[in-house]
Amino acid sequence: MPGHPPSDFGARPLTGAPADRWPDLPQVLATALAIDPTHRYATTEDFARALHDALPPHPRRD
Repeated sequence: MPGHPPSDFGARPLTGAPADRWPDLPQVLATALAIDPTHRYATTEDFARALHDALPPHPRRD
């Protein structure tokens, strides 16, 4: 919301199973959601690559 500092949004750090299973995911999301646009990924391709690297392939269930 304009005029409100980020702490007013009630955002909490990613914890628990997601953070334990994918330890790089919190930083990827923090970068993607950075308030300062210069701290975000330059392109959606950069963001997709970071997500791909942070989330290992899911084993197939047949």
